[in-house]
Amino acid sequence: QAGPSRVRRPCHMSVDRGRLINVSVIKGLSGETIGDVQCFQSDRVSSFRNLLSSELGVAGFFRVVFGDRVLVDSDRLADAEIDDGSVVQIIRLLPCIVVTACGDKTAKLWDANSGECLATFEGHDYSLDSAVFAPGGETFVTASRDYTAKIWCRFSGTCIRTFAGRIDEVRHASFSPDGQRVVLAYGPTDRTAKIWDCSTGEVVCALKGHGDEVLSAFFSPDGMTVLTASYDFTAKVWSGRRGLCLQTLRGHDNGLLRAEFSPDGQQAITASYDQTARIFDCASGVCVRVLRGHGNSLFSASFSPDGSRIVTASGDRTAKLWDAASGLCLATLVGHSEMVSSACFSPDGDRVATASHDGVAK
Repeated sequence: QAGPSRVRRPCHMSVDRGRLINVSVIKGLSGETIGDVQCFQSDRVSSFRNLLSSELGVAGFFRVVFGDRVLVDSDRLADAEIDDGSVVQIIRLLPCIVVTACGDKTAKLWDANSGECLATFEGHDYSLDSAVFAPGGETFVTASRDYTAKIWCRFSGTCIRTFAGRIDEVRHASFSPDGQRVVLAYGPTDRTAKIWDCSTGEVVCALKGHGDEVLSAFFSPDGMTVLTASYDFTAKVWSGRRGLCLQTLRGHDNGLLRAEFSPDGQQAITASYDQTARIFDCASGVCVRVLRGHGNSLFSASFSPDGSRIVTASGDRTAKLWDAASGLCLATLVGHSEMVSSACFSPDGDRVATASHDGVAK
């Protein structure tokens, strides 16, 4: 939690520890000011972290970032070129598990703080296109081009439900907010999304109307509607009970790869091969904002948990952060060597996870 800011004092020389400097501290991503501290430029980051805890009340696990450099405890502030008036970011490291889906037919669980692989899940016969946690995080669902989706227990490592039927390649899968249903998006032969009951393994509703393969499908936050994205250049909002199309979202000049609801369910964000993301009003179907700036196709777009920001992933090897209200690009995340296929926020909104065709998640 943010504590009271300290009064800045003029820099001076200390005989024993070198130069005393004033450093401002802000929260990562949000930029919210935490406060100012005085420290010695010769201090190591480990001592600086202890100072932030005692002086500003920064608790728990966190990392210190200056510019584009993540500092390690053995670094000295001077070596990182932190000087009087510098501004550092604090990235809180809450316990966080990431699930990834891969072309090697497996899903993996990772500790986001250490980067350690916690478990590997095998059982699909072909590459996986998505892996999404259930509410609560105890299980997750995978979608595969082997024509199946599977629900896995995160703790035991076992597959507890397979959705089969030899319908078509499953391009995406996600849970309803209550975890009782999953919606599966199907490939170019079937061109539908289907809602399945998790307890019985039976189809309860089919969403028919797209003219090409469906590449993503998500429930609304209240579980009443479903949003699909298709290569037919459109996204659609559906009744999650009756399967009726309630609205078609048009405006893209190429196929869509992802569409997701805003946290309040009132808007949708879409990602397209036309190199743009678009924000739509779900009730009217009107496009209210276009996000331009990527140099290649967009493969995903997601709102932050508070709805204020959007993260996009692109074939131009970057992800971008956007202000949802203005459409302005806030930051470009660079570091992958191949296309970035997915990007999403952590549940607290302080971090972003990316997945790339370079075989690395960050």
